[in-house]
Amino acid sequence: MDQKTLDRLLSLPRNPRSDNDFSDSDKQFVDALHRKVLGSPVRDCSCRNRYADAYYEIMAALPKETRKLIKMSKQQNRYHLKGGYVIYHEGSHYTNVTLTDDIAKAYLEKHPDAAFQFDSIPEPEPEPEVTDTVTSEQAPEPEPQPEPEPKKGKK
Repeated sequence: MDQKTLDRLLSLPRNPRSDNDFSDSDKQFVDALHRKVLGSPVRDCSCRNRYADAYYEIMAALPKETRKLIKMSKQQNRYHLKGGYVIYHEGSHYTNVTLTDDIAKAYLEKHPDAAFQFDSIPEPEPEPEVTDTVTSEQAPEPEPQPEPEPKKGKK
């Protein structure tokens, strides 16, 4: 399996439960990959989970090392919703199955009060410190300070 196909496979929803978890382009990809890996199209029926079933058939047919790589890649998401929570962001619904770190981060930036819906939120990465290093050639000469005058006291 080439890298482009593997990357596309990794972009599919994790643990799909029904065809609703797939976009139209995802369904086309699953059908094409099913033909390539298993030699047949996705079954032609009216059930709600034929593409989800085809996804699992593809995964079962892949070599063990490829499946292991896919499983490790999909576990890298650092944002996880609490059980039963669904978020709505930019016209789409997301669960742990379809949520990515980028979507979760954008959602929390827009709705910071919704952090209670998440089991895990990674610590923000510290921003790199910007320092201006001035070389001695660029540094301005310090202005001379006038010497203080001695105080006149009473005798």
